[in-house]
Amino acid sequence: MVILPSNTPLKVLLNDKIIAFLELIRHSNKQPLINKLDIYRKINRAQLNNKIRILCLHGLVQNDNGVTLGLLLTYINYRHVTLLYIVEPETEVLLRER
Repeated sequence: MVILPSNTPLKVLLNDKIIAFLELIRHSNKQPLINKLDIYRKINRAQLNNKIRILCLHGLVQNDNGVTLGLLLTYINYRHVTLLYIVEPETEVLLRER
């Protein structure tokens, strides 16, 4: 089992100046990782990232032994506005339409 330090950054700047979110991976079971990679492959093939703001896979973070430690995903600054908040009746129409 790989244990990462508690100060591991979750927001990282990639070489191409893209800001990414680091989603850490648990190593006890590989099937969830395989499922996630399959979903991101389908998103990439569907080219949804050109139409809507959606998480896309930018890369993997691996240790020297090739063990995957995390996924580098599109960073979406949601400013503490979640989908649950947006669908609340008192939320402004302009915010819902974004």
